[in-house]
Amino acid sequence: MKKEITIVGAGLVGSLCSIYMKNRGYNVNVYERRQDLRSIKITAGKSINLALSKRGWTALEKAGITVNKNMVPFDQRSPFITSGIRVGTPAVTTRNMGSNEMKKIASFINTVVTDADNEDTIQNVKSQVKELCDSFPIYEESSH
Repeated sequence: MKKEITIVGAGLVGSLCSIYMKNRGYNVNVYERRQDLRSIKITAGKSINLALSKRGWTALEKAGITVNKNMVPFDQRSPFITSGIRVGTPAVTTRNMGSNEMKKIASFINTVVTDADNEDTIQNVKSQVKELCDSFPIYEESSH
C-alpha cells in the first residue's frame, strides 16, 4: 500500500512537517492558498490537516497526540464524515517548541499511523510524547 498524506493550509509548521513526511517515504500533497509565508509577518498559529482514517486518529489519541477530527477539503465523501484530522500547532508553539520538536512530532505521527494496531508501538510513542511535553511545560512551577 502506497503511503500518502495531504496537508491543507500548510503554513510554516505544516510545510516543515510535509518535508519530514516526504523524507519518510510518503507521497505528500500540499494545498496552500495564502501567499508565500516567507514574505509576510506571521501573527497567529497555523494548522496541519491530514487525511487519516478513524483507526489512525484513534491510535494517535492513545499515543497522547491530541487531534481534531475535520473534513478534508476536496474530499468526495459527505462533509459529515470526518475524513481527516487537524493538528493544533499553537499547542506546539505555545510551549516554545520549534523545528527540532516538530521533527519528533512528525516522527511520532508516522510511527503511530504506520503501525496503528500495535499497542507496544503506541505505548512506546506515548512515553516519548510525555517526555517531550514534560520538557516544555505549559506553566512554570511556582515557588508559592
